[in-house]
Amino acid sequence: MKKISFASLLLLSLCYTACQQPEPAPAAPETTQAPLKDGIAGDQLAVVNYEDGSFVGFYEFSPGEVAIRHSQAAPQPGSKNARSMASLQVSTKLDEMSEKKRSLVEIYQSIVAHPQKEVIQRLSHTQTRIAKAYAEPISNVAPTTSLLSPVQSNGARAAASGCSPDYFNDNYGAQWFRDNYVNESRFRHYLTNAGAVTITTKNQSWAKTCAMAGDFATGIHFEAERWESGFLGIGGEWVSRWSYDMTPRAVECWYIHNNKHYSIRAYGYQPCPKAHLGVCSDGTVLGGLGN
Repeated sequence: MKKISFASLLLLSLCYTACQQPEPAPAAPETTQAPLKDGIAGDQLAVVNYEDGSFVGFYEFSPGEVAIRHSQAAPQPGSKNARSMASLQVSTKLDEMSEKKRSLVEIYQSIVAHPQKEVIQRLSHTQTRIAKAYAEPISNVAPTTSLLSPVQSNGARAAASGCSPDYFNDNYGAQWFRDNYVNESRFRHYLTNAGAVTITTKNQSWAKTCAMAGDFATGIHFEAERWESGFLGIGGEWVSRWSYDMTPRAVECWYIHNNKHYSIRAYGYQPCPKAHLGVCSDGTVLGGLGN
């Protein structure tokens, strides 16, 4: 009878032990919830800065889901309103180019004095992904309006108690906001001087949404989610696209180049919650909630 050496026994023991180890757990599935960088999902493709402090940023939330952000400010007491007029001219150009369904490159070239070659190339590559994103399945059932929970932040709040004076006697810019930012497209919905307001939209190809902090001393919060359809368009979930505070009298507009459902919300902070929110779409504004 052949004897088994100690080394062979040790080798068999190690093999048996290794074979009894459980298989590694499968990797966690990829989530559709993109991380927020500075309150915005996805990647910044380009930014155009202006002398008045306003800027236009191009973002890709997910492959082919593109939006353009225009950050600006409403007139302030004693300030030169020419600065606001310059921002409104850029806003008008963005309105026109979006409604005409111009490409990202064409929009970029229309708002910058000296277009950069590398930016044009980046936006051109992104444009090819937009068509693929349009072809993604859309839920046939309208999603329930997302009720986004307030984020407690001190960044936009005021130290003073109560509302500031209505310096221009225009209901804290309500009419100015409607005239300049909620004045185009077939479908639109807005609410001004609200404590909180949510508007849901279903786009055909694009939508524009703007928010304004009406009070002169207290800011607001501005956020949006997209309805992410499940397999074959059945079911889904809301995923965040942006969420950040706005300083007093700030105006923020987003031009969303996508044909999906979005839920957009703005809410004011104490001591003077005055949020203006409007949505224009080439699709359907499904409804709005406000108080």
